Amino acid sequence: MVSTSRYNGLSIFIHWAVALLFLTQFVIAETGMELNVKAGELMLGFGKYDWYGVHKSIGVSVFVLVALRMIWRFTSRQPEPIPMPKWDLYLSRFNFILLYIIMVGFPLSGYIMSVAGGHGVKWFWLFDVPNLIAKNQALAGQAHFMHEEIFPIAVYVVIGLHVTGALYHFVVRKDNVLWQMLPLSFLKK
Repeated sequence: MVSTSRYNGLSIFIHWAVALLFLTQFVIAETGMELNVKAGELMLGFGKYDWYGVHKSIGVSVFVLVALRMIWRFTSRQPEPIPMPKWDLYLSRFNFILLYIIMVGFPLSGYIMSVAGGHGVKWFWLFDVPNLIAKNQALAGQAHFMHEEIFPIAVYVVIGLHVTGALYHFVVRKDNVLWQMLPLSFLKK
């Protein structure tokens, strides 16, 4: 495969779309899904269970985007490797693997929690996502634990490392790692 100096437009779009969707998921989880159903609270015209539907729909969208990103990553040109110490390269690759585990596992655990718990998943009120798992309360409980206890902590740690690494390369090493993924990196001289 031929390499380039920066990521291609689709890779950049998916990267930032997934980042924005993850941020949106946390806002929805901490606000809309916490509304008091008995008091009839609404936020943006949606009640608690409407926000669950939006949350599930965004989770499906994240899962699909990440699957597309993985396929695209292994079938398209990648940027030229930037020279760096081996420890930095290994830490970067390890973080990359952890990011993909989280980006796949987080929405997958939500899907398993819903479907195994006997709740369907509808994508933005347009169509039902196939139920690929039979109702199983024990499995739903395990997925719930992963989705609400493990993955939220993991996402903060791993994304924190990811952002710290990008800033390290930008501020300390002053190399082009950050510029490779910025949407307007073509503006860099």
